[in-house]
Amino acid sequence: MKDGYFDKLGITALALMPTAEVPMKQGLGYEPCTFMTVEKDFGTPDDFREMINESHRHGLAVLIDQVLTLNSSKSRSPWYNSQI
Repeated sequence: MKDGYFDKLGITALALMPTAEVPMKQGLGYEPCTFMTVEKDFGTPDDFREMINESHRHGLAVLIDQVLTLNSSKSRSPWYNSQI
């Protein structure tokens, strides 16, 4: 991340699509199989944590789209099961 690059553009936050692991590489992350695992195509959990920390060091907020009701394992989802 270049020092000052986002600041010069007036960017104060990064908005990420869902980062959770997806089973069949479909749906752009909107049907995760686990909620707390980073999709391996995005790197390791440590890589993800480093990106978040580096963003914060540069004054950027990081917004992550978290999909809690659409998932490939609905029978195991506490959010899904509590609504039916």
